Amino acid sequence: MKLFKLNLVLVLFFSTLVAACGSKKPPTPPPPPSEQPIAFTHNAGNNVLNPGPSLNFTVTLSSTMPTSGIKVEVSTKEEAGGNAVGTNSSVNSTSAAVSASVSALPRQLWCIVTIKVSSVNTPSNSATQTFRVVYK
Repeated sequence: MKLFKLNLVLVLFFSTLVAACGSKKPPTPPPPPSEQPIAFTHNAGNNVLNPGPSLNFTVTLSSTMPTSGIKVEVSTKEEAGGNAVGTNSSVNSTSAAVSASVSALPRQLWCIVTIKVSSVNTPSNSATQTFRVVYK
């Protein structure tokens, strides 16, 4: 009986020892903080009756600035035909207020201006807005 108890104690001791010395995974580092979703405003208005072929406006980031900054893309198309107008522009910035413009607007044709603001590091974190403009 003493031998049985001794064997039982030894088995329990070694199984506890093996369990305690087993390989442990290192702790998983916390995930990096995710960026706040992009949100912005612009001061161009909508249904703008513009007196000239160019329109300057400001795009203002209203969400927290991503650590790598933002990319502001502006494109213009004729509303009726969908043809591209002028040249597309793209600028990277770490400033919350970005000057933008559209140029070479055709006379008497309504155009749709598309503004897309995205995170430089996470392009899928983006927001898009449009407005209408016509050169009278």
